Amino acid sequence: MSRRERQRRRRRHRPHPVQRTFLIGILLVVSAIAIAALLGVGWVVATADSAPNLSQLTPRHANPPTEIFASDGSLLGYVRTNTIANYVSLNRIPRRLQQATIAIEDRRFYQHGALDYQGILRAGVKDLFGQSDSLQGASTLTMQLVDNLYLDGTDYASTHNLKYKITQAKLAEQLEGKHGKNWILEGYLNNVPYGTTNGEQAIGVGAAALMFFNRPVWKLNLAQMSLLAGLPQSPTTYNPTVNPKLAKQRRNEVLQAMVQSHYISQGLANAVMKQPLQIHPNARFIAHSQPYIFDYIQEQLNNRFGANSVEHGGLKVYTTVNLQLQQEAEDAIHNHEGGPVLDNQPAAALATVDPSNGNILAIASSATYDQTNFDFPVQAERQTGSAFKTFALMTLIHDYDGNPDDTYYTSKFLPAGWNPLDPTWSVHTAEETYQGVINITKATTVS
Repeated sequence: MSRRERQRRRRRHRPHPVQRTFLIGILLVVSAIAIAALLGVGWVVATADSAPNLSQLTPRHANPPTEIFASDGSLLGYVRTNTIANYVSLNRIPRRLQQATIAIEDRRFYQHGALDYQGILRAGVKDLFGQSDSLQGASTLTMQLVDNLYLDGTDYASTHNLKYKITQAKLAEQLEGKHGKNWILEGYLNNVPYGTTNGEQAIGVGAAALMFFNRPVWKLNLAQMSLLAGLPQSPTTYNPTVNPKLAKQRRNEVLQAMVQSHYISQGLANAVMKQPLQIHPNARFIAHSQPYIFDYIQEQLNNRFGANSVEHGGLKVYTTVNLQLQQEAEDAIHNHEGGPVLDNQPAAALATVDPSNGNILAIASSATYDQTNFDFPVQAERQTGSAFKTFALMTLIHDYDGNPDDTYYTSKFLPAGWNPLDPTWSVHTAEETYQGVINITKATTVS
C-alpha cells in the first residue's frame, strides 16, 4: 500500500470534528458527575462524622403529671402542665393499635433496619419532582423516636434539611443497634405527640386515650385505635376536637392502610368507617375536687421544690387533708343558723389544725371557687377572733399552770418581723388602741 493510500485511509477513519466534540462533552459530563458523586459521598460521611453520637445526648421522656392526694388516698387533682404522659408497656397496648400505627407510619417496620432504603428511594423521587421545601417522608418509626427523644427542641432539629436527616439516620442506626423492634415500637407509642385538648398536649397513647376517650388505652375499640394511629402525622390538623371531619378522613385512611397491610379485612374496615369518632374529651387533668386546698398545697410545693419540678416531676403528693372533716367544715359554714353565707354577706373561713402535730385537716371558705380564687382561710390573714381566746386562756391555765393575775408583757402593737417564725405577721387591735400593762384577768375581761 502506498503512502498516499495509507494517509487517505487514516483520514477516512478519523472522527468528524462534531463527533469528537460530542464525545469530549460526554466524557466531561461523566467526569463531573463522578466528581460530584465523590464530593457528595465525602460530604455525607463528613456530616455523619460531625453529628453527635447517641451516648452524647440525653433522652427527654415526658413525665406523668404531679398528683395530689387526700389522707385517705383520694385524688384531689393533677398539677396543670403543658404536656400529659401516661406510660403504658407494649403488652398492654392493643395489638390492633400497634398494627394501625405500623400500617400508616412505617409499613415495613419489621422488615427493614433503622432505615427503609426503599422508602428513601421513593421519597427521593418525590422530592426530585415535587415542590417540597424539606425532605419528603422516608422517616421510619426508629427515626421518629430519635427525633422525639433526642433531637426535638435542639439546634440539630431547627431545620429539617438533608444535614438533619443524616444526623437522624445515624442516631437511628445506633438506637436500633442497642434495642429490638418491640422496644422501639413501645418507645414510639409512648413518646410521640397525639394532640392537645384543654391546653395540654397528650404525649403517648396512654395519655391520648384518657384525654380523647376518657378510658384506658387497652379498652379502646378499633374505631378509636385507628383514630389515634392517624394523629402523629399532624396532631393539630387531625385533632378530633377541633377538626372532626379531617380526623375522620384520616382515621379511614388508617383503616385502609390496615387492609393493604393485611391486618384487617376490607369488610371490617368498611364497617368501622361508618362509625362516628366516639370521642369523649375528659377534664380529669384540669379538674380539682377541692380547688382552694389544691392551690394552697401547690403553692407550698412550688416554694419548697420549685415550679418546674412540681409541674414536670411526676410527683405523688400525699397530704393530711381529711375529706370527711372537710365536708363537715363546709357544712358548718354554709349551713349555719341564719342560712348560708351568700353574696354581699360577711365572708367566713375555717381552718382545722391538729394541735398535736400541726397537720392541716380541713380548710373551708364561704365563697366558691367560681366566685373568687381568693382563699379566705389562707390569704385573708385574719386572726381567729375572740371565740378562740377561751382556748388560749385554758391552755395557759391547764398546760402552763398560769396565774390570771400575772402580767406577761405590755399590750402594744407588734409590727411585722416581731416573730422570726412568721415575719409577715403583725399583731394589732382593730381600733389600734392599747391598754398598757394589764394582767390576764383584765385582758380577758376587756377583750
